Amino acid sequence: LGYNVSTRDTCLFYVDENKDYIITGANVYKITFWGDAFISNINTGNFLFKTPNGCRELRVTFNKAENPNGYDLLRVKQLETCASIGDVEKGLNAKTFTVPGDSITAGSGASTYAKNYYSLLRSKLTIQKWQGNNLGSGGSSSTSIAAFTGGTALYNTEQFTIPSDTAEVILKPNIPIINSARALIGVNPCYINGIKGSIRYSSNNYYFAREVAGFETIIPEKTVIIPHGYKLCTESDLGIIFVGTNDHGGTASAPEPDLLIKNINGIQSSFIKTNKVLIIGQYVSTNDDVRQKLRDEYRTRFLDLYAFFEYNSIQYAINRGYIDNDEGKTWQELFLSDRVHPNDIGHQMIADVIYDTLLILGFA
Repeated sequence: LGYNVSTRDTCLFYVDENKDYIITGANVYKITFWGDAFISNINTGNFLFKTPNGCRELRVTFNKAENPNGYDLLRVKQLETCASIGDVEKGLNAKTFTVPGDSITAGSGASTYAKNYYSLLRSKLTIQKWQGNNLGSGGSSSTSIAAFTGGTALYNTEQFTIPSDTAEVILKPNIPIINSARALIGVNPCYINGIKGSIRYSSNNYYFAREVAGFETIIPEKTVIIPHGYKLCTESDLGIIFVGTNDHGGTASAPEPDLLIKNINGIQSSFIKTNKVLIIGQYVSTNDDVRQKLRDEYRTRFLDLYAFFEYNSIQYAINRGYIDNDEGKTWQELFLSDRVHPNDIGHQMIADVIYDTLLILGFA
């Protein structure tokens, strides 16, 4: 379904959420989800991307003058159904990055999902043919993030039976992995004893349901659960781990910095394809001891966002034209939507600083 917008034409495609797609046949100017610009000035006729959760419509805009046969040639294909996708990926040198995190990575504080730091960073990296996975889970500590990325063992604490049909059964995991719908992204689909299914959280209970009917199966106590987040990490060429805020109550002092480092190391271990892993933690914490331990442990791969915001963010925002002046306010007043989550400008600067650091380290 196409319609003309000034000198540009836009085609509407109906798509499935959280799926990989490729656009071919026209030099695309812009891709739009939910009415928000996902990425502009793509300037390529072969573009790989993943639809976000909840996305059912995709609008692809191209310059009519540059693509007189755009309506006839433009195609959006789901990768699973594209027979030559192996050759396409090889030709495009497609790479994947994954970002395990908490509510900041999920987008809290930003006015729209498109304005959170992950989406802005993905837009920068997409130009270099990177695809991204957002494993941001609101309210999650480093312990729960390690669980749904395979960085620490996730298992059932009691024996239970998975029925032969797809009915739900109560599951009691050793770690509280789900406290919001967003957290399901890091968990589902998961595997228990080779059975593929999904975990749901409701009224203080966890429920597991298999994807397709099969044989009734007894699941012994402490059977390992393999979450979807682990699979995404193992397939990634770059990791960005942004955790720690919920371990230490946002701005509170850190009770267990060694546990934080243990969990980060566990998450790192799931990135089996690469040693390109950037560590971000404690960005609103005034606890110098914790940040020093992170700095000592990860050295050049630790990005101290707190130091950036505390000492340089206001001048940085002025230099970039994000604000005219500080209006006599602190950086917390200027760049946080509350005491923890960044606002749109805060998210923009986090994306900028992460991207610049990736370039300096040679990770992107």
